[in-house]
Amino acid sequence: MDPVVTDNDLVQRKVEQAVLEIDKILRTNEIHIELLGIDPAGVVRVLVSGDCPTCGNSMMTLERGIERMIREQVPEVKQVVISRPLAS
Repeated sequence: MDPVVTDNDLVQRKVEQAVLEIDKILRTNEIHIELLGIDPAGVVRVLVSGDCPTCGNSMMTLERGIERMIREQVPEVKQVVISRPLAS
C-alpha cells in the first residue's frame, strides 16, 4: 500500500525545494540557508549563516528577498522567521 501524502507533507517538500534553490544562489556569496522547521500555522524557520564580503549592510534586503522567494514558491507559507548564528 502506498503511503498517504498529506497537505503538510506537500508543503514541507515545497519549502525544502525552495530553500535548496535559494541556498544554491546564496552560496555564490558565501552565505548558507538551512531549514529549521515549519509549524502547523505556516511559519517557516530558517537559519542564514556565512559572511558576504560584497553585501555590506544589505542583510535586511537579503532576508526580505529570502522570505519573498519562499512565499512566492509556497503560497501556504504565512511567515518566514530568519535566524542568524549567535556570535561566539
